[in-house]
Parts: sequence; C-alpha cells; structure tokens
Amino acid sequence: MKHLNSASKRDYFLFYSLLFFLLGLCFPLKLEMYKIFSEKYFYDSYKILYLMRSGVNLGDKAFDFSAKFYNFLNIFNIYIWDVWALILTFITVFILLLSMSFIRIPRMDLLLAFWLPMSIVLLVIYVTHISKEWITFLFSLLFSVVLKKMKSKKLFLVLCILIFLYSYFFRTYFGLVFIYFCIFFMFFNHKKSRLWIALIVIFILIVVPNKYLFGIFYIREDLNYYRMGSVDAQTIISDVLISNNNFIMFFNYLLNIFRLLFPLEIMFVSLNIKYVFFVIYMLLNSYIIFFNIKNYNKLSTTQKNILIFLLSIIAVHGIFEPDYGSYIRHFISYFFIIYLNVLIYIHLKFNKINLRD
Repeated sequence: MKHLNSASKRDYFLFYSLLFFLLGLCFPLKLEMYKIFSEKYFYDSYKILYLMRSGVNLGDKAFDFSAKFYNFLNIFNIYIWDVWALILTFITVFILLLSMSFIRIPRMDLLLAFWLPMSIVLLVIYVTHISKEWITFLFSLLFSVVLKKMKSKKLFLVLCILIFLYSYFFRTYFGLVFIYFCIFFMFFNHKKSRLWIALIVIFILIVVPNKYLFGIFYIREDLNYYRMGSVDAQTIISDVLISNNNFIMFFNYLLNIFRLLFPLEIMFVSLNIKYVFFVIYMLLNSYIIFFNIKNYNKLSTTQKNILIFLLSIIAVHGIFEPDYGSYIRHFISYFFIIYLNVLIYIHLKFNKINLRD
C-alpha cells in the first residue's frame, strides 16, 4: 500500500508539472497565430466580431447566438481579436486547472503524456479565441459534469433538456446526439436489442423514399460542391460511392465515420507536419476509444455513459463534416468528453497492472 501511495504522489507531480508547463505556453503560442496561419483561420472570428459590433442578425443560428453570447460577456466593449484571444485563453487555462484538480488521474500514463500536449496545442489553435468552438468547449464541460454525476432516468432527462436547449439556440444538428445516445445505450447494454436495431435500420432503408435520406446523407456533398479543386479544400471528405440508393448512402456514411477515426488518407495529400500531427492525434484517440469498447463490460455505468456519449458525437459528425480541418476543430472543442474517455482508458490499464502485481 505504501508503494502505491508514493507512486500516486509521483504520478500527480508529473501530471501537474506537465500541465502547468503546457498551460504556461498557451499565451505565447496564441500570440503567434498571426504568423502561423493565413487569413482563412480568422474568418469565423472576424464574422462574429462584425455581428457583435453591428448588431446585425445573419440568419445563421450558430453565428447569431455566438455574437449575442460574446456581447453578453463584452462588458468593456472590446472588439479586438488579440485581446479576446488572451482573455479566453486565460479563462480556458483557469477552467482546465480547476476541472483537472477535481478529476484526479488514476495514474500518469505514457499515452496521456502524448495526448495532453497535443490536445492543449489544438485547444490553443482552434478554441481559445472568439469562436463557436469555445462555446462548445464550455458545453462539453457541462455535459461531462452531468455524465459524471447523474445516472439512469435522471441522466436521460437532464441530457434531453440540455441537448434540446443547445440545439435549439446554437447547433441544430446536436439534437441527433441524444437520439444516437439512446440507440447506442440500447445496443451496448441490451444484447437482445441489437438484432431489432439492425432490422429497424434495414426497414428504414427499404421503406423511406430516398429523396428524404438523400437530404441527410448528402449534406456534406452540398457543402463541398463549390469547394472541389480549391487550394483551401485539400482535406475535403467526399463520398467514395456516388449514388442515391439508400443502402449505398448508408454504406458511405459508415465508411466516412471509419475515415474520421482513421484519417490515413491525408498522408497521401501531403506529409506536411500539421497533417502528420492530426493523423497521429486522431489515431491515438481512436486507439483509446476501441480499447474502451473492447473492455466495455469492465466499465462502471458512468464510464459506459461517457463512452457512449463520445461515440454519439462522432456518429453525428460523420454525417456532415466537409473536411478533416473542420472535423478536428469541432472534435477538440469536446475536450472534456474526450479527456474523460482517456481517463477511462488509464483506469482500465491501471487496474490490469494492479491485478498483475
């Protein structure tokens, strides 16, 4: 027991030393964004800042809500990207320190030592400035608290309410996450339901006119129609098989989820360091996800719900993500859900080590 306690103290020291070092780098790294990225990187931020200043409603729910949200916080009437970036980076650092002090790691793992720096870098790049993603980041914290603290019927009720509000005011598509959460909950926890779920999916693919499913599964193709061949769309995600057949569209959908989890095709586009970084990061997360799925029956009810919620998010984004750049920007904004999934992995590994000892 004494050995375990001393190991825990060493692990905590290593983890928080790494965390403080990484968070300290956030501010100088954020100030370098103008040098690192092109004007395209600031497009959404400038649009939100314009809406904040002008008070104009764009008719885009996500942008309009973002402008109102940041104006609510804007007590000093600041409309400068750099100032907002530093303020939001400071708030993010505070939130990370506070949340990670409450969610203690079971052990300092080598995988965590790689995952954490990469995640912090991606947070600084894609989230900690005037953006829709910073709002998602805050909601991911809220969702993670609900998933950690609540169970059974109360969990479903609170998740339903939160997701409804989030989708009604901000991201319409997020309502699908709750539907997927219910489906995956049944699929993973009730073996007898798996055949019924498969039969219902097949029935829908046979009965529903393809014009309705076409409008869902081809959202990505509509988004990418005018981007084909563009220099700014090198990581575009196009369907492998073009058809309005329901079964082929569904196959494309499943294949696109697989491509998001294992984006090796990007390496054929370029061996640019940013692409290599993205591929390694996504493969790392995919390995963790599949490890946790493999050991699903060893998880607690709370851990199962966290894993299912992350799978639901990925399944929804598999419908419409137009390119890998958009996907990593959206994915990292769910930081706390991903982090809890990493802790599940470490917990499983830690238990295996204890059993061997």
